[in-house]
This record gives sequence, structure tokens and C-alpha cells, in this order.
Amino acid sequence: MLKACSDQAQWSELVFLYLHYDEFDNAATSMIAHPIEAFEHVKFKDTIAKVTNTEIFYKAIDFYLKQQPLLLNDLLAVMSQRLDHVRVISQARRRERPPPIPT
Repeated sequence: MLKACSDQAQWSELVFLYLHYDEFDNAATSMIAHPIEAFEHVKFKDTIAKVTNTEIFYKAIDFYLKQQPLLLNDLLAVMSQRLDHVRVISQARRRERPPPIPT
């Protein structure tokens, strides 16, 4: 069923199945990879709290910096106990965009 959903680009259904089968790492990665079809902030926040691979946390931070910057604090509150805070700060500094140049 998972392969069929993936082959047919049914991303929200794929995330649902991953969550149903307790594959939280795959569910979070799929939501990041297909945000238009599969991302919901509350569902993502609940999922990221159950992720075992901590590298997904840092991918999620990059995703939020690009796609959902106003919700980043909410996400970080859920993950804060399991993050390397120095790494998060350096990651945010690398992603910081320069201000637009007035014309």
C-alpha cells in the first residue's frame, strides 16, 4: 500500500499510512519533501516529537526557515530537549537572508 501511494504521488495518504504504521521518521520526511500536498503544522509537530532520527530535526528546522518561519518557535518548543542548541543557532545564522536592496 505504501509503495502504491508513493508511485501514484498520493502524498497525504502516504503520510497517513506512515503515521498509522508508526513510521514517524518517514512521515516527517514525506511532509518535508511534499509540503503542498502533505504538510499540516499541527500534525507535523506531533510527528516530529516521535521521530527517532535526530537529523530529521535539523531538516525540519531548515524547512521551517524556508517555508514556515512564523511557526518555527512553536516547532522548536516541541524539539528543544533533544536538540543541539549550538548547532541550531549556527544553522539559523547560515540560513539568514540579507535584507532586500531598495531600488
